[in-house]
Amino acid sequence: MDSLFIESTPVTPEVHFNPETAIFEIKGISMPEYADEFYKQLLDYIHEYLATTANETTTLIFKFNYFNTGTSPAVEAILKAFEKNKPEKHEVKVKWYYETEDEDMKDLGEHYQNMTSLPVEIIASDETFYSPPEDASTE
Repeated sequence: MDSLFIESTPVTPEVHFNPETAIFEIKGISMPEYADEFYKQLLDYIHEYLATTANETTTLIFKFNYFNTGTSPAVEAILKAFEKNKPEKHEVKVKWYYETEDEDMKDLGEHYQNMTSLPVEIIASDETFYSPPEDASTE
């Protein structure tokens, strides 16, 4: 299975799902007009990965600066996909990073931590998770 890489845009996050290293990362800003369309491709990939993986552990990393209300159900669906479809004896670790001063994103991480049986580690970071693509216009 090939890796999935989607470059960030001003309204969609960077996505890097690597089945070889078993690290799945979503990073940046997520406010696509049709979030369900954007995230469907990710969910399809996750389902295929979980059906074929021989890995013992997968790490799911979220590093959002911001996401809109349309993205929230997609994040929930990703967590549920891992929770309900992971192979027996397969461990999934979730790491929810938030920028140190961003209490709202920290609170969202805690919300997801409470809604899933997967272990969710909430981590403060000084890293900036989004930088606009070099060719992004500022119209």
